[in-house]
Amino acid sequence: MNKMKVMVIGILFLFGTTVWAQDVSKVKAEHLSQASKYE
Repeated sequence: MNKMKVMVIGILFLFGTTVWAQDVSKVKAEHLSQASKYE
């Protein structure tokens, strides 16, 4: 039972960091494209 809980937390953590990394890169890309527009 304890191992199962650790596995679930680990999977959720990995999933969360992956989604967060994609969000950050998306925001960075949008920011860069906007910055190049204004220059």
